[in-house]
This record gives sequence, C-alpha cells and structure tokens, in this order.
Amino acid sequence: MLVDQRWVWSEDELDAWGAQALADDAEITLAHKEFERTGYVAVSRLIPAQLRSAVALEALWLVEHMGVRRDLVLAATGYTPRRMRNVTRAEIACNGSVIEAIYDSTATTRLLSAVAGEPVFRCPYEPEQFVITRLEQAGDTHGWHWDDYSFALVWVAECPPADDGGFVECIPDTVWDKAKPEVARLVQDRLVHKLSVGAGDVYLMRTNTTFASGVPDPVRATHDCEHGIRVGGRAERGGVARDDGQPVVEARGRVKGS
Repeated sequence: MLVDQRWVWSEDELDAWGAQALADDAEITLAHKEFERTGYVAVSRLIPAQLRSAVALEALWLVEHMGVRRDLVLAATGYTPRRMRNVTRAEIACNGSVIEAIYDSTATTRLLSAVAGEPVFRCPYEPEQFVITRLEQAGDTHGWHWDDYSFALVWVAECPPADDGGFVECIPDTVWDKAKPEVARLVQDRLVHKLSVGAGDVYLMRTNTTFASGVPDPVRATHDCEHGIRVGGRAERGGVARDDGQPVVEARGRVKGS
C-alpha cells in the first residue's frame, strides 16, 4: 500500500472531528433544512480544512498514477455519455488511506445521518462505495444521470471557476424510469439548478431522485465535478440497486439510507 503521512487520519482523529461537527447544532439544522428543500447541500463547514486537504492530496495522486480513461454511453440514462478518467474502489483501497478511512468511519455515518434526517448506511455494492473521477479533456463529462443508491458525498479536489465549467447542474425530485428515462424532456421541462463548487468543497446529494450532470466545457478541460474527486456512496435502509484546461477531480462515495 502506498502511504503518505499527509493522507493518514486515525480513527480517533476522525471520531474527534465527528463529535465536534455534530456538536454544532445550528449548522447541522441549517444543512438539514437545505438538504430537505433542494436534495443537496454543501457540508464543507462541518469538515476541517486539514481533512479536506488530505482527501484532495490522496485523490490527485491516485488519479495521476492509477487513473484509467473511460468513454461510454449508458442506455439506462438515455444514452448519455461518460467521458472521464477514474480510479476504482479497489485501487483506492489498495494504494490510499484517508478516503477509505473516511468511508468506513462511524463519524461520517453519524454526520450524514444527521444532515439527511434519516439513518444512512454503507453501500451494499462494494465497487460503488467510493470512486475518483476526473474530467481532464475538452468534452469530458459525467453526463446527465441518477445513481442507484440514495446519497453521494462528493469531495472536490480541483475545479475551475464557474465561468469555465466549475459547477454542477441538477434537477431534484425526479423519478428514474430505466426503461424510459426521457432525459431530454426532463432537461427541457424542469428547472435546472446550478450548484457552484470549488476546490476543497464537499457536498451531500440525494442521488437516486436528483438528476445531475457535471458540465462539460468545449474549450477548457474539467474533471468530473460532480467536478472533482468523488468519495463515499451510501444507501437508504433496504437500498438495493434499482432495476489550457484546468481539470476537476472528484472523490465520491455512495451510501444507503433509511
């Protein structure tokens, strides 16, 4: 395993962070209300800068040394494209430290449950638990999509300014019909929210009902923002899978909830 001490956080350190974050009742309440209203919320203020920096450093190293280019389309989301470089959960677990530690930490689970207002659990499908994606070439995109599981905690390691593609588009409160996703109709008929993001930001999104896309820029290269490094997929209880460029790196994890 590759270990860099800048990336290492002990279980005791993560527990101490979690206890401090949960003690901030006012911030937790504000985050929960925003999450209930929109289906996404920035939680950066609940996470110390040192921890966000450790995740970014690890993700950037891993995507440079372990990343593999992907170029495909998915029928279940109306043949929207996926063009990016990514790092799998297996490579992250084998060659990293802090990303897996955060995902496995009870402090993370307690904090996400408090913000979501319901119990949040580990994703039952291991390859979806955490992954790193990077949009690095002109035209790279994560494409309009839903996730199979209920929540994603997204850590942004690098991101260009909003004018150059440093934002996420999403449509809350949607239903994913995999047989007939009707992507074009959703984008045309519904209000598209734009979530500005920057390096070091972390946000929680309800991803099984929020239709989202990292925005590709035709000139600048960007990393997948769900623009950045994505870490930590989670699910609801019983949440089984349902039938010159400045890059952005994202570490995301998926989770299941109540």
